[in-house]
Amino acid sequence: MTLPALTEPSPGGPIRTHQRDPVELLTALHQEGRLAGGHAHILGLEAVREAFGRRWAERSGGVFDMARSHAERLFEPGDVIERVGEVELLIVSPGQDPMVARGLAARLISEILGHFLGEARPAALTLKTVTGFSQGELTCRAIDGDELTSARLAADAAERARGLRVEPDPGDGAGGFLGEPITTFDGRRLCIDFAIYPVMDLNHQRLAGHCLARRLTSLQNGRPLEQDERMALLAADMERVDLATLNRGLAFLQSRRALGETPSLVLAVSFLTASNQRARTKLLLRAATLKEAVRASVIWLLTDVPEGAPEGRLIEVASLLRPFGRAVFAETAVTGAAVKAARVAGIAGLMLEPRRSDMSETDWSLWLLQAGKLAHRSAPTLIAAGLASPNLLAMAAAAGFTHATIAIEAG
Repeated sequence: MTLPALTEPSPGGPIRTHQRDPVELLTALHQEGRLAGGHAHILGLEAVREAFGRRWAERSGGVFDMARSHAERLFEPGDVIERVGEVELLIVSPGQDPMVARGLAARLISEILGHFLGEARPAALTLKTVTGFSQGELTCRAIDGDELTSARLAADAAERARGLRVEPDPGDGAGGFLGEPITTFDGRRLCIDFAIYPVMDLNHQRLAGHCLARRLTSLQNGRPLEQDERMALLAADMERVDLATLNRGLAFLQSRRALGETPSLVLAVSFLTASNQRARTKLLLRAATLKEAVRASVIWLLTDVPEGAPEGRLIEVASLLRPFGRAVFAETAVTGAAVKAARVAGIAGLMLEPRRSDMSETDWSLWLLQAGKLAHRSAPTLIAAGLASPNLLAMAAAAGFTHATIAIEAG
């Protein structure tokens, strides 16, 4: 049994199917309305078939098994994941927003190509959305690069909004996935939650990069740890948190670079780890597994810097990290001593955020004005972190901030 080519118009003739009766499957999905509204997508693995050459016939089953395994991690249990052709995988996700489903499909094909080819070249990314099904014929529209970028951003935003938690991969001893649980050396059960926030360039009103934010939460009471509680953790505990953060950041860089992008990523590392020679060496050796990507993309963000930390110590830590990334930023309290220390240490950017999380837009506006005035000229880049509303972007720019992130609460 054959299916017509999955593009409009058809350039390549019929596609051989590996389903027992794919037309029956597609007819049922069509009658249920599950192929409509941009909820169905076709992933093309032509590039993988070309790489395998004559071995494709014997290896294709394993390729699609791997693709299905990755798809089951990204999509909902009730979604349809079926091979419908020689190199085509059908994903039907009616419960997702179409752009989110498209972004997840883009992530999936990038992972597949990255796994089998070592990289996902833009020319090899074949992703289409189903536009119709009639009389056993399935037609699709190819998705262009701009639409793929918008879709990936939509999928990232949806993950943040849901507070998505994914269990660590047992094969990755360091973990580093969303919602990774850890047990501290004194027996406390914590969870590391991650969210990737867009960083907006306020001067040019465009996306400048992303920030991998993290939050440590107690599994006993569900309460996030405050700064003094984080700083009270043992060095070995914070080392594990920083390694998990780095692993998550490296996964993000791999997925984006597989699409031909060179992203900018602000990546947190605790001052406790960065100032400890053994822990810092372990962290940087892990980063060296993607040395060129880290140098081109990562901006190290020193967090939990103790108030009153000696300027010489901050200078030393910043200088030791600087060769292994694009720049070194610091997340610091809005005090005269803190911003002076950052200025003396040659910190390239400051990320500032109020201690309170329940402020109104008026309170935020006042805080932005005060913080911007205090931090003026302390670093080339000033980031207002966790703005409560997009309405505050203009106020942040007026207050002297160069960049900003907008908070999205986890559900």
